[in-house]
Amino acid sequence: MFVLRLIAILVIIALSVTVLAYFWTRNMRYLRFAWRLIFLTIVLLLLLFGFYAAERLLMVL
Repeated sequence: MFVLRLIAILVIIALSVTVLAYFWTRNMRYLRFAWRLIFLTIVLLLLLFGFYAAERLLMVL
């Protein structure tokens, strides 16, 4: 669970910086990067949850 908390904190910091950079420069590439970061974070979290679920299933068997 430590890994999930660390990922969440890093993503929140990165999203905050990119949104502030967008407001500062009005450059759309920062918003595109923020959406890409959100998407990749969701994919990474789904993979981690899948590994946790597989680990639980292997412990039962």
